[in-house]
Amino acid sequence: MASSGRIRLFPLVLLLLVLAAGVGGYMLFWDRTAPVAELAPLTVYVSKNMEFTAKAEDTKSGVRSMAVRVTAGGESWDIASQVFPSKPQSAELPFSLEALPLTDGEIEIEVTAVDGSYAGFGAGNTVVISRSHTLDTQPPRIGITSGAMNVTRGGSGAVSFSLNEEPALVGVRAGDYFFPAYKQENGNWSCIFGFPYTMDTADYKPLLIATDPAGNESVVTLGVNARARQFKEDTINLPQSFLDNKMPEFAQDFPDKSGNLEIFLAVNSEMRTANRASLIEIGQKKTSPTPLWKGDFLRMPGATMAGFAERRSYIYEGQTVDEQTHLGVDIASTQRADVPSANNGIVIYTGNMGIYGNCVIVDHGLGLMTLYAHLSEIGVDTNAEVARGQILGKTGVTGLAGGDHLHFGVLVSGLPVTPIEWWDAHWIRNNVGDRLPGVME
Repeated sequence: MASSGRIRLFPLVLLLLVLAAGVGGYMLFWDRTAPVAELAPLTVYVSKNMEFTAKAEDTKSGVRSMAVRVTAGGESWDIASQVFPSKPQSAELPFSLEALPLTDGEIEIEVTAVDGSYAGFGAGNTVVISRSHTLDTQPPRIGITSGAMNVTRGGSGAVSFSLNEEPALVGVRAGDYFFPAYKQENGNWSCIFGFPYTMDTADYKPLLIATDPAGNESVVTLGVNARARQFKEDTINLPQSFLDNKMPEFAQDFPDKSGNLEIFLAVNSEMRTANRASLIEIGQKKTSPTPLWKGDFLRMPGATMAGFAERRSYIYEGQTVDEQTHLGVDIASTQRADVPSANNGIVIYTGNMGIYGNCVIVDHGLGLMTLYAHLSEIGVDTNAEVARGQILGKTGVTGLAGGDHLHFGVLVSGLPVTPIEWWDAHWIRNNVGDRLPGVME
């Protein structure tokens, strides 16, 4: 009986095997869908040192092989190919044009991908995509139209220059900071840049960089006389009363901190870092390409309580518990004093920003902005045009402020710089106006 049962079971097993083979064969021989292929980057202009990647995907039969051909001036070159024995569902083939004897002009890049099916009597399904590009091997030509300049640590500088083509990226780099340049009505480009307060004069070598859409780059070292400046050191005592009164405002931001001192240390370090990153982001993206300001910048009347780039040591119960750098000028007047706009501009930020509390940021163009922090009241709206001297709000104690005052900051593409230079009409005329001919009135 057992033998008879096995005999009856055999046809069923055989049928299942035939069906499985049929399905597999159908998938392999009757897969008529070609792979999907693409070429990255998707750009009109290319250079010989640009890195390309041909990509292919086939979720049914996998990718069997890929190849790349380049055609220019009536000649063709097979520059890359690869077989994939494991037939992955997706594959990539990197390549460049560096080894080819190409000259500037039109080129065609052709990508071929074959799937792992046996369609077409075993040849597989094939897809061919072709992209036309313009090969550009010449970097932009930079012509500086302003002379050598003095730039002081923690301060600002300006440069005007010409370019022979529209760039993809252009500006001044100093250390880790980048200061975008902006095209003016006269056809030249203008850039206001900074001397980071963290850099020494020996390390400050600002570079003017222009990159074209093909990725070709020109770099010119700016002729600057880097001047030293020393910054003060200060000691800030942290009474328990300050911590107990102020830190509950920040407790929800740091629920894992167990005491007011721990909250303060997190606010003073982590939140400060995040707020400064926000200022960099705002400074890089939200500026007018042309100057909006005229003349020197207005200083709010009052006593200077703290200066720019002062290194602060925070003392709690006789011990130094933190150190930070103060990146603005603190001005104290009467409580809830009127805060005037330092110059003409457009309000690009209003709201609460961590350690700065309620604040206003005014854009003056070319990446130059002013920050008004710790306000008790904000009297303007975002996107409003403001005039020099127009009231933006009132001083207060919001944010990480221990007493009623204005924290006034000047930012160049988000980098804090000393406000003192911008309060000086003579300095502005010599170091900005004269450096940007045909731009500043």
